[in-house]
Amino acid sequence: MLHLQQPLRLLLLAAAIALVGCGGMEIPAVDQPALPALQWESGTFSELPLRGSGDLATYVDLLEHSESYTVLTAVRTTQIGAMFDAIDNAVTAMIGGDLSVNWCAAVDAAGTAGYLLRRYYDTFSSRWFIVGEDGAGTGQAYFIINPEPKRDLIVEAPHVYATNAKLEGRTDTEGVLILRQTLGRALLINGADRCRGEEGSCGGRFSSDRVCPPFTEGDPFRQSDVAHNTDNAFHVLHQKFNDVSASTRFVQLHGNANARLQRGGISVSDGRKPPDASSLGTLFVTAIQGLTTGALAASAVNDCATESNILCGYGNVQGRYTNDATAACNDGNIPQGGTRFLHLEQKSGAPSLIDQPQPVSDALQATFACSGSCSLPAQVIPNPSKVCAEVL
Repeated sequence: MLHLQQPLRLLLLAAAIALVGCGGMEIPAVDQPALPALQWESGTFSELPLRGSGDLATYVDLLEHSESYTVLTAVRTTQIGAMFDAIDNAVTAMIGGDLSVNWCAAVDAAGTAGYLLRRYYDTFSSRWFIVGEDGAGTGQAYFIINPEPKRDLIVEAPHVYATNAKLEGRTDTEGVLILRQTLGRALLINGADRCRGEEGSCGGRFSSDRVCPPFTEGDPFRQSDVAHNTDNAFHVLHQKFNDVSASTRFVQLHGNANARLQRGGISVSDGRKPPDASSLGTLFVTAIQGLTTGALAASAVNDCATESNILCGYGNVQGRYTNDATAACNDGNIPQGGTRFLHLEQKSGAPSLIDQPQPVSDALQATFACSGSCSLPAQVIPNPSKVCAEVL
């Protein structure tokens, strides 16, 4: 339109000058149409390497979960923390209005940490996401970040497998559906099959023969079981999200074949013991039992506060850290906290909330309010003039 407006401006100016010459009239002001604000995805964010476009749920469903696993070194732990800081600083500046953020510096920080940092266009929501993958091939966590969240909520899927047919294998796909519907901040997914590596360093033992065959009930958790070990990228990223803001909340998704849970049921805790009837877990239980549609009956919900102790997440290392940052691994009970972390054990088998998570998503939306409007506009697909180089 700008090339059409220029001749019009000249004609108006000539007419005004002629009027002044004829009768001393004042030159009229010419209102110019305001240019549309440049959206952040059209700035230097577009220089992030493109991971692809399509349904974000399909992208997650096709992620590989290696059957090999290497624990983090102390050096790489520091590098992953630096990667998080670079991404967080870039997102904060970009959403704050700086469209010239040096995203290539964040790509470089990711490469130093052994990660590939890219952008993905979700055609289902018409929105951009930041995705991170372990480029070093060591089975470390995947992450997906929503640069413009409306809820300060981190969704976590720590127990995935090389095959989605196993007990908790589809919690990653459940997680992306919940992230997208709640407009949450990020999704963390374990990179490796949860049954790999040597004996874990934080203690804890399998409660069933079905979790990681050929390991049996009573055998120790493995190194790749990130919900029970701290020497991994999943836990490092949880710590960083936890520490950057006291308002950040977490929901961690699990599957459970325990016979005491009703089919289609759920066990809800806040990851501490003894539990508190006024905790975040109780708020969620109230929400999922009071939904307008899809509400769960009281008999299908174990609240871990007044009912049976059915895998209530007391030894979950992410919940322990959020409730008490000084807590080490699985040692002792956590009496404080209960306001920032939700631990959900969902009964496996059809029907299961893992495969039909709408009640979980609706309850989370009822528990946590949107920051401002819950609606977001569709975003454009820009054509960047350059793309950041990836170096591992």
